[in-house]
Amino acid sequence: MSIDRTPRRDLTQVEFDAIYSRVVRLSVDVLIHTPEGILLSKRSIPPHQGDWHLPGGTVQFGETVLQAVARVAAEELGVAVNIEKLVGFFEYPQMFASGYKGWPIDLAFEVTITSGTPSGFAEAEEIAYFKMNELPENIIPEHAEFLRKHYPL
Repeated sequence: MSIDRTPRRDLTQVEFDAIYSRVVRLSVDVLIHTPEGILLSKRSIPPHQGDWHLPGGTVQFGETVLQAVARVAAEELGVAVNIEKLVGFFEYPQMFASGYKGWPIDLAFEVTITSGTPSGFAEAEEIAYFKMNELPENIIPEHAEFLRKHYPL
């Protein structure tokens, strides 16, 4: 099976910025937890360029949350997944305090890979598995806090 990795962008960047600087943005995160660790990707774009994070993306208009999880897994990692469970949600108060104009709320779903091998893409070219006691120092703080809460050592 071929995975479509073409990002779906219904909004221009100007529209995206204008809208999401005024309303909450719903996003989903793809949480892959294996014996190797938690899969993280390293951001190649702002905000948090150069920081590790859970692969994720905005829920598009007309798309269900579960469809968004499948799309994000395909676009950002090149894999098809089975959604196991909703682990929880988090917000980004530290990012907002540092000047980011949006307020994303992320729903993190634990998934298992059903086909494909994870690889990075233009917005996050590098991926790696990390054990919980070895999370990188340059991880988005809200992601580190969420992972430590839900996947203690």
